[in-house]
This record gives sequence, C-alpha cells and structure tokens, in this order.
Amino acid sequence: TLYDLYFKNLDVTSYGVDAGVTGAFDALGWRHQVMVGANWSKQDQHNQTADVRSNIPVDIFNVNHAAVARPARPAWSVDADTRDQRYGVYASARLELAEPLHLLLGGRVSWQDYLQVNRLNGRRLADYQQDHEFTPYAGLVYDLDARWSLYTSYADTFQVQSTYLSADGAPLKPAIGANYEAGVKGELYDGRLNLSLAVFKIRKDDLAV
Repeated sequence: TLYDLYFKNLDVTSYGVDAGVTGAFDALGWRHQVMVGANWSKQDQHNQTADVRSNIPVDIFNVNHAAVARPARPAWSVDADTRDQRYGVYASARLELAEPLHLLLGGRVSWQDYLQVNRLNGRRLADYQQDHEFTPYAGLVYDLDARWSLYTSYADTFQVQSTYLSADGAPLKPAIGANYEAGVKGELYDGRLNLSLAVFKIRKDDLAV
C-alpha cells in the first residue's frame, strides 16, 4: 500500500514589543485612572514541503517518524516565504461616576500587513493589508459592597483571517463582531476565593468555517 506522506521544513522567527504608560487624574471630585500604549509584532516564516511516496505501514495512533527517512535532496512541492506584521495603539480609562459606580472605556486601532510569496516562481500567494481597524470597549461596574459587584460590558471584536484563502486565492477579510456580557463577581476570604456568574452573547460576521 502506498501512503501520501509529507516532509516539512518550517523556520519561524517572531519579534514583538509592547509598551504602555499608566496614570491618574482628579476631576469632579473623584480620582480616575488612564492607560495608553502601543504594540508591534512581526512573524517571518519559510515553509518547505515535499511529497514522499512510501509503502511503509503507518499507525496513525502511534506514528513512528523515524520509519520515514529524511529525503537526501527533496524536490519541494511548496517553498514559500510569509511575513505577518501587526501593530496598533490602545487606550483605556476607569472613571469614577459615584462612590459605587465605575465607567470603563477603552479602544484599540489595529493595522496588519500580510504577504506570502512562492519562492519557486516568485508569484504572490497572498497580499493583504488592514488599515486602522477600531475596536471599542465599554463597561459599567456597580459595587454592592466591598466583596460583591455587578457589571455589564460591550466590546467590538476583530479577528484576523488572512491565513485562510477563498476559492480564488484571495486572503479572507477579518471577522468582525461584538461581545455583550453582564454578571456578578465576588471576592471572599481576602481574595482567596473568587466567584463569578455571567451571561453573554457573542456575534461574529464573515467567520471562516
């Protein structure tokens, strides 16, 4: 019996940095907290794949990788370079509206640059950019006492899908959606026991399946 086996050589190099500052200010008789920051990440991949025809039996539940010899000079069926670069800026604030009521506000602006090139023929397999995608967040927290709080929140979501291709070979656009949540949280025994109960709804549009 012949089996379709693959020999893969994958090199991945990742870089990333995240920097932020926090502070506080007084307004309307209350003390408020703010945070701003930015982050950047980049991943470079060199992916090579070769088809290997073999009559060696394969136990898919206990694969013996040593049974298939490394090709001496593989003929690569796939040889591609991929660059995935993402960066963004974000900010958040915790505003005190009253003694027991807190307003949480935040948001992020995101960018992405995704490029995949076939090294065998120089053709671009994927070339996708996403510019200034804004995802806001808002929440309310009401302190019932020193241990229990009620909360509700809303957040936009932005899920990159450029590694997936459509039938015509174009990278899929990001899945855009929203999260809605409400619940109660408790902190007991000086923080040694934390309890929470929540209801939530998640919506996503154009999600790859």
